[in-house]
Parts: sequence; C-alpha cells; structure tokens
Amino acid sequence: MSMKTELVFLSYGKLTRQIKKLEPLYPEVKFIIIEVTLEDVLNVVLDYQKRQSDCVFIVSGANASIIKNSDRVKKPFVEIRSTGYDLLKV
Repeated sequence: MSMKTELVFLSYGKLTRQIKKLEPLYPEVKFIIIEVTLEDVLNVVLDYQKRQSDCVFIVSGANASIIKNSDRVKKPFVEIRSTGYDLLKV
C-alpha cells in the first residue's frame, strides 16, 4: 500500500477556505489543515515534526517568517505569498 504525500497547512480562516477548495483536485495528496495563531505556530510545527516523519509544511505571512527564522524546524516548508489581489478575491 502506498502512502499519500502529506501536506500540512498552517492556516487561518480565509486561507483554510481556499485550501479546502483545492483538496478534491488532488486525491493523491493527504491535506492536513491546522488552524494556528502566531503565538502557537512554532510549537505546533515542532510537535508535529516529532510525530510525523514525512511531511511538508505549507505556511503564509507571519507564520512563514517565524518558521523561516527558526533553526529548530527540520522539515521542509513552502511559503504561500499573498498579494493585495488575493485578498480582494476572497
């Protein structure tokens, strides 16, 4: 049995709605969506990477900055960059 690729989205309200729209388009990928605050994002990532050996974090905004500046995050991550146009579409 093959394992699905696991993407861990560290998200918030509006971004979560957009991610959920994409999920059905990629059945071969396991989407994990964690609603997280700035104060908790680093602890959530560190806890998750202890428990899960194979994942990629998807983050945006200030959450991305926190992860990028931490030498304790060992898993790969991808930063989603939003523009003013993105905010208008939501």
